Amino acid sequence: MLFNEKSLKIRLRLLPHDHALVAITYNNIGLVYFHRCNYQKALYYYEKTRLIENVALGSSDYFDHAATLNNIGLVHFEQGHYDLALRFYKDALTIRERSLPAKHLRFAESYNNIASLHERLGELNEALAMFEKALEVRFAALLPDHPQIAISYSNLANVLDALGRSDETLANYFKALKNRNSSSPEAMHSRALFLNNIVEHYRDEKNCVEATKYHQEAFRIRLQLFSRNKHPDLAMSYNNMGLLSIDHCMFDKALYYLLRALKIYREIYDLEHPQIATSLFNIGLAFYEKDKNEAALNYLQQALDIQT
Repeated sequence: MLFNEKSLKIRLRLLPHDHALVAITYNNIGLVYFHRCNYQKALYYYEKTRLIENVALGSSDYFDHAATLNNIGLVHFEQGHYDLALRFYKDALTIRERSLPAKHLRFAESYNNIASLHERLGELNEALAMFEKALEVRFAALLPDHPQIAISYSNLANVLDALGRSDETLANYFKALKNRNSSSPEAMHSRALFLNNIVEHYRDEKNCVEATKYHQEAFRIRLQLFSRNKHPDLAMSYNNMGLLSIDHCMFDKALYYLLRALKIYREIYDLEHPQIATSLFNIGLAFYEKDKNEAALNYLQQALDIQT
């Protein structure tokens, strides 16, 4: 961040404030804030990038501008603003269709983001079709062991799981895992996510033994990667540990982990974010299982207030 801030000061001193190089620096600062889960500041800098690009490029119909629109869509997606996210994703895709050759890798990014949004909204057939298009583009542009191929396998598996196609689900999850065996932080991050998805699959099948086994591996990875940071993936692992504890009727342990997850979510998301509502619901469920009905009602009402 320090380098980007120094770069911005220099460029603002030497260049017009609407120069393309200033826009690049704003974008880089936005990326840093996005990866720190500071979505409001990320959006602020992405919007400054977008305004400059409209002037500096002479037109918004330019492939670099699509990347900025896509970044803005990602912020809105993380904030739970799904209508806005879809609008920016589609605008980015439209520009790419006009300015890039067919099967360009950027199309996979657009298809994947739109698919993720459909999945979040429960529009599973639409999500599956877009994830398949993303995988097709990636197969055409990348080597079979590229990380993005693994991500496509995992994305397909998530939707197939929701559609009840169990055998296809596990086959795609394990293809993704096989692809991400290195010890780099990026590979470990992806591997933990894929393991988490396998956990969810086995929980849905009431197979607590397999779910716990894969969760423990994912949890170890995330503690190694994020123990000093407030990261949503670590919160996800705490949440999953809480849900597995409920499955084993260990309700005090469940509450310990679920409350840790909620604390992280509240530090990185807006208070009206859907993930906070889900977290509150899970805590309410744990209290209900403990026969603590008043506490359960309190958390369930908080969840409902966010969702309505």
